Amino acid sequence: AETVTIGTQTREAMLASRQVDVVFQTYTITPQRATQVAFAGPYLTSGLAVAVKKENTTIKGVQDLAGKKVIVGANTPAVTALPSAAPGSEQVAFATDPQAVQALLQGRGDAYVQDFTLLASNAKANPGMKVVGQPFTTEPYGIGLHHDDLQFKEFINNWLRKIQADGTWAKVWEATLGTVVEGGAPTPPEIGSVEGS
Repeated sequence: AETVTIGTQTREAMLASRQVDVVFQTYTITPQRATQVAFAGPYLTSGLAVAVKKENTTIKGVQDLAGKKVIVGANTPAVTALPSAAPGSEQVAFATDPQAVQALLQGRGDAYVQDFTLLASNAKANPGMKVVGQPFTTEPYGIGLHHDDLQFKEFINNWLRKIQADGTWAKVWEATLGTVVEGGAPTPPEIGSVEGS
């Protein structure tokens, strides 16, 4: 198997043109995206949260983002969620997560709105930033596939069910997110339980 790194804005196009066979990313299942790609899963539920520079004490969550310059990832749920969650905020979009983190650390925005699990991982790797408040949306993550790959989708879903049932899923969670998020492994989401999966 060959691994290719792609940006969030090219996922659907690369699956459609078969430049990639499957997308494993923080890839939120939405009804709109499901018209373009098929999703196995969901394998994890997360949500959008807010990160700021370590020394920032004025932004404590999404409620404090009105009138602020907010960094977002291009073609991520933050783009559509932010206007209603933080009216009057100004968005600055970056193509990749590392670019967005760099922009936050350089002060090119007041905050970075992205998935909680990704922000938690970023904060562990970058002591200059921190996650504030709780997630303010619910994001079900799936594995993106070409619409015609129904057997592959069923194969992945069966594998996800197996690792949930035998405890592997919880062990992986504890070894990864469990190192940066307080509390034990949550209950995994039911496969096929969200619209678009």
